Amino acid sequence: MSFSNSLGTFPSLGETMPGQDVEMKGMFNWFECRNYRPTTAYQQRFVGAKILAVLLENNSGAAVLPKQMYELRDDANGTYDLVTEVDAVCATVGQDTVVLADPWMLAAGCPDASCFWGICKGPAIAKTPQAAGDFYGDISIGDPLEVSGDAAGRLATAQTSGSGSQVLVVAYALEAKTMAAGTDADIWVQMNVPWC
Repeated sequence: MSFSNSLGTFPSLGETMPGQDVEMKGMFNWFECRNYRPTTAYQQRFVGAKILAVLLENNSGAAVLPKQMYELRDDANGTYDLVTEVDAVCATVGQDTVVLADPWMLAAGCPDASCFWGICKGPAIAKTPQAAGDFYGDISIGDPLEVSGDAAGRLATAQTSGSGSQVLVVAYALEAKTMAAGTDADIWVQMNVPWC
C-alpha cells in the first residue's frame, strides 16, 4: 500500500498530501474539534464536538486557500455522483454544492493536484465578505449563512425567498459580525452543507 493510501499515515486536519493515485479521495472522516495549530500545549483543547470532512483533490488550477468555500466538481452530466474534487473558489451567490476548505491548513493552502479536507459539518472557521455590500445584513449568533456574492468563497447572512423561508443555507453563525467592522474577518460557524 502506498503512502497516500495508508490509513496509518493519513493526513489530519491542517495537513495536505499529494493527489496522484490517492484511492481514498471522497472518503469521509470524523475529527475531534480542537485547535489543530496550537502554539502552546494548553491551547490544544478538546471540546467534545465533531467535524465531518471529506478528502478532496484540488483541480482548480491554483492553490485552495483555507477558510474559503469551494465548489465541488461535477461530471459531464452536471451531477455530483462522486464527491472527490473541487473545481474553483465559489463565485455563485447561494451555491450549495460546496465545502469549506480546511481552516487549519497553512496560509499557502493546498497546491493544485494535491488533496485536502473539505469541511461539511461541525464547527469551523470561515471568512466574511471582503466588502460590507456583500454581507446582506449584520450577522448575529445563530444566523443562517450562505455563500456571498463577492466571488471569493466567503459566507454572508442568508437571504430569504419571497415566502420568507431561508434558502441555500450552508452554515450557521457561532459568533456575531457587523457589516461595518467585520469585513474580511474570521468567523466561527457551524457548517451544515445540504448535500451531505
